[in-house]
Amino acid sequence: MIPEIDVMKCNGCMICVRACPVGIIGMFAKKAVMLRDLCEECGICAFSCPEVAIYYELEDTKSLNTYTAAFPTAKRLDAILGQKGEK
Repeated sequence: MIPEIDVMKCNGCMICVRACPVGIIGMFAKKAVMLRDLCEECGICAFSCPEVAIYYELEDTKSLNTYTAAFPTAKRLDAILGQKGEK
């Protein structure tokens, strides 16, 4: 699965650019872009993105449904579990 970049969510922080082990993510107009043909599908970019701008689309070929999958970064976990110290 090749990750997708949601340019509307990308804030241009360049964390994914530095995290990509093969160096295929760069910046264009202050947004992340990827050379998709060279992607090794390791998922490090999606895991490192603090804005959840990089995600995977999973297709279920039996039911013809499409699902979006993202890695649980600290920002997502805080949104799900609540801020630190809150119950």
